[in-house]
Amino acid sequence: MSISRLVMYQSTKLVKIVILCSLALGSTLYTSTQTQAQSLAANVKKEEASSTSSSTRLTGGPILNREDAIARAKLLLPLIPEGAEVDNVTKGIANYKSWNIGFVTPETDDNGRRLHSVNIELRESDGKLMEFQASKWSGITDTKEWDFSTPSKIDIETAATIAKNFAENQPWKLDAQWVINPARESEYSTRTNDKSQYKFRFNRLVNGIRTGPYGFNEFSIFVDRTSGEVTSYQVNWHALDFADPKGIISKETAQSIILDNSLPFLFRLDEEKEFPLLYSINDRVLDAKTGKFPKNYNNEPVSTIPTGFKPKLKQEQAKRLLLSMYDVELQYFPTGNNKAELFYHLIVKPSVPLFYTGSAPFLDSNTGKWLNLAGDTVADPVPANNGWVYDLVASPKRIKYAAAVVLDGQLIPLKAEPIIEKNEVLIPFRELLKAMQANVTWNSGKKLVTATTVTKKVQLTIGSKTAYINGKSAKLTVPARMINKSTVVPARFLAEALGATVTWNAESKLLLINTKKQEPPTKDELKQLRLKAQLNWEALLK
Repeated sequence: MSISRLVMYQSTKLVKIVILCSLALGSTLYTSTQTQAQSLAANVKKEEASSTSSSTRLTGGPILNREDAIARAKLLLPLIPEGAEVDNVTKGIANYKSWNIGFVTPETDDNGRRLHSVNIELRESDGKLMEFQASKWSGITDTKEWDFSTPSKIDIETAATIAKNFAENQPWKLDAQWVINPARESEYSTRTNDKSQYKFRFNRLVNGIRTGPYGFNEFSIFVDRTSGEVTSYQVNWHALDFADPKGIISKETAQSIILDNSLPFLFRLDEEKEFPLLYSINDRVLDAKTGKFPKNYNNEPVSTIPTGFKPKLKQEQAKRLLLSMYDVELQYFPTGNNKAELFYHLIVKPSVPLFYTGSAPFLDSNTGKWLNLAGDTVADPVPANNGWVYDLVASPKRIKYAAAVVLDGQLIPLKAEPIIEKNEVLIPFRELLKAMQANVTWNSGKKLVTATTVTKKVQLTIGSKTAYINGKSAKLTVPARMINKSTVVPARFLAEALGATVTWNAESKLLLINTKKQEPPTKDELKQLRLKAQLNWEALLK
């Protein structure tokens, strides 16, 4: 005769050992059975010590049946509210075989909805905790409006601290660190929320990286604006296999890939009405390891553009403006098979005004004005020429102009692209001399340029390598020339002849002219100068 099965579990420190045996063959087998039972009881005590050391992994082998699943779930006492009863037990087979055990407390609201519920998912093969979902509601069925013209007794910063402390001090002992979600919810998605409550959304932080969308590993907490009390919460925790961030591409590389591979598309808000064609841009999700755009996360835009339509706002300009509404953030995305991989994702900046549905503004392709989903004009949602997009545009590796001229810290907006010849920068003479406040005359017969100030007189003749400064001759490396009906002169020689100091910044391709003593430009000032020079160069191409 043999023991058919032993089922072991603990509930509030009570150990139950069920031994099914037959004593038909006499005392010898009975003694043997007693010995086995004592051995198994010792194993139960070992399992008790092991299970209390970790609430996210239960040892003990496969879950055998419904009763065993409930017993294993009850081992996770901190996860289950006091007085809760089993509400439902189901088996799941999505990515792995599992048991889902739901618990509820007796309290209900006026509509009969249970106020406190917990769902625990255990993997069938080993009893490991895979998912934990819990919610507790205030019991208030009437959503309250709030007079936002009067200040709340509890300000939002204080309420955020209250919510964070609440999240960090739960008895669940889950493997989780929570960080506030900076993304805003749309008015539409929060339309039924009690407006007398602040709502804070937290995401799990793993390897210093926030978990992304789709509600995985999210904790929502409601704080009363008057009392500062936490009135409701909802948490979703998932045991995922999080990818190692080692070896991923840098954020700057990701931004560069997104900038180079994003195209705005044109559409009308209403095809039946004479709405202008608007630029928009799709969300971009970039694999942080491969640097590619997965098709399941990225939709290719489809533009319907009338034949012969040429928008005044160029596509490249529109792309930069639209992308400037977003930050690029590294996030964990759930990818199936209980894994979470790393992706770079566009997140709308807090300063960008969102429409009721949550959509960001669009760009009128002719006027460049920002419009919302209703077709109404909205304020410029992004600071002009600022942010990561323009940092990239102005990076030394990406600038495309040959040279630009800066006078006393200000870029001279040239009407023709400078020419580099024998390390000399040739530019149209009038723009430089006008900026230096010199008087200019042009003798078309002699092809002679004359620039005069209070103390200087400089003369250059087209095609001649000899110039004159206050009547004295000076040799030129490159003579003044006529190109496309415009007279260009060597900028360094002309500026120095008029008494200025000149330096060449090779990295930024900037000729820096100073008529007074001043400190060299800072890194940030050089970046802004490069950006202006790049935009000026692009304008010359139109």
